[in-house]
Amino acid sequence: MISLKYLENNNIETRPIMAGDIIEHPAMHYYNWKQVRTLENSSKIIKNVFFVGNHSSIKQKEREYIMDVMKSFLEKNT
Repeated sequence: MISLKYLENNNIETRPIMAGDIIEHPAMHYYNWKQVRTLENSSKIIKNVFFVGNHSSIKQKEREYIMDVMKSFLEKNT
């Protein structure tokens, strides 16, 4: 798994994905809800998935940099 700290140390911002087990999101503390079963797969998503921002002004060079940093991490850690 990619280290978010490693990406951030290489000037790549990440964000948690707004998916998975929604009851684990901090905002849910403000709502009354009832869990009727375990959400094992949803919990895996919220704990193991992130996204790197993407917008129209990101150039090919920047996308390649992100991939190079990810490849570098994986080569060192797998």
